Amino acid sequence: MSVPIPAGYEHHVAAHAQHAGLTCRFLKPADFKIAEVPAAEVDFSKGAQFMPLAVAITHYGPMVFTVAARPAFGDGAVSQWLEYICRAENYPHTPVTETRIGEHPAVTCDATQKADDVTMKMRFVLFEDGGRLFQMSAMAPEPFWDGALKKMGPMLASLELREARGTQVALFPDQAAPAAPAEEKPAAKPARKEAAAEKPAEPAPTLTAKFTADELAAMALADDASTLDPEHTFNANLRNRGAGLVPRVAAVDLEGKSATVAAGAVQGLFRVPLGWHVIDDGKRTLVFDAAGKVQVNLSQRLSEGASPRDFARACLDQYLTTQPELPVAVFEIDGIVAAGVRGAKIGDEKLDQAFFVRDLGRPGLLLVARATAAETDSKRALDLAGDIMATFVAPEAAAKN
Repeated sequence: MSVPIPAGYEHHVAAHAQHAGLTCRFLKPADFKIAEVPAAEVDFSKGAQFMPLAVAITHYGPMVFTVAARPAFGDGAVSQWLEYICRAENYPHTPVTETRIGEHPAVTCDATQKADDVTMKMRFVLFEDGGRLFQMSAMAPEPFWDGALKKMGPMLASLELREARGTQVALFPDQAAPAAPAEEKPAAKPARKEAAAEKPAEPAPTLTAKFTADELAAMALADDASTLDPEHTFNANLRNRGAGLVPRVAAVDLEGKSATVAAGAVQGLFRVPLGWHVIDDGKRTLVFDAAGKVQVNLSQRLSEGASPRDFARACLDQYLTTQPELPVAVFEIDGIVAAGVRGAKIGDEKLDQAFFVRDLGRPGLLLVARATAAETDSKRALDLAGDIMATFVAPEAAAKN
């Protein structure tokens, strides 16, 4: 279940290079920065050690928010584990109480730490999922605590796991442990036991923006490449009005329901599902459906020294300057950074708009895809833009291959 995005917050995805199953996301205020997490190995046999997944900080206050994980302890209840962690760190704390983070039953408490006459206030949240223990913490100096908690409260409440496996350990000693998730029970069909045992491991590969074969087929709007024919009535009308030309079709995969086009405006090749239209006017390349519900606008933009993340975030300023209350999301996948807003008033419509930015190594230039759609078609627009950007191949890269 996704958490609504409050104004001034954006999603941050935390992923560990060696542990894809720990990928998660949380809401981050726009003025918090993500600190670099050390890559050192953690010895979980030593007390209450956790492996950090993300650290978000702000320079005023200061405020610190962390997400960390470790294997669950061998016995006991989750509440006892949180008490043990506080004891191990010498943190006086309030009684441990029950809470909930999305679909995860959890426990929480407030604690204090004194050092050099400075008292730090902390809030811990702990939950177990499939034998893994996830911990979140919010920390700030005592004089700033009330304001910090208002800022970091949505962060604590928003954590979502990419691969939730189900709670298996009781929160408190006097409670029964919940039943294991249905998918973890022995397979009902012995003949398929081996396949069933392997299935949970499928999500483990790194997240990708590319469509799977099934997703690509579902995104296709036709079984042939007729919408990429320059003489298609729709395309001919656009050409006659000076809107642009259909780019060259480099390859067609009828079985896979996709085609590869070579677009001059962006100097590269990318995949597009069959049934979609593509028009190139020399400055931009448009991918869209005939109904006009989804549009992906591809172009090359001057970076002016900005990183892809900063560039993507800056693309939203045109909306946030006049509509500061708009929900914002920022994420990164496959080396592509995306930033978007929901429900922006554009003309007489309210539309979702996201900017995908990729650095192709072209000096001073970035590849940018702007995905536009109403809320009902927003997911299709984002998925299509992600696949286009992920499958985009520059001629120089193709030559090297």
